[in-house]
Amino acid sequence: GAAPDELAPVAAKYAREGFAFVSLASPPDELVAALNGGTPPTEPALVIVKGGRRPRAARVAGLASFDSLLDDVLGGGAKFDKFADGLPAWVSASTAEDDAAGDEYDL
Repeated sequence: GAAPDELAPVAAKYAREGFAFVSLASPPDELVAALNGGTPPTEPALVIVKGGRRPRAARVAGLASFDSLLDDVLGGGAKFDKFADGLPAWVSASTAEDDAAGDEYDL
């Protein structure tokens, strides 16, 4: 995945647009493959997930392509594909104590 300092400019640019960014440090291979449509990417990838009853994802590989995909999402031109086996599940690495403590976004 991309390092947090590589994502910082993109996250700052789109911070007011309602996107939440997460960088997965060492995700399981199965999760990466599921998020990316079946095959793990060979370079940093951006996956934008729409949740709900029919979860879908828009995907792009390569840091240089991130801005373009985000602009397409905002402009309504992004293509969202269904997950073959539904939205992949992953286990949070946080503990119950971490969850109780909250983060800077909790009010």
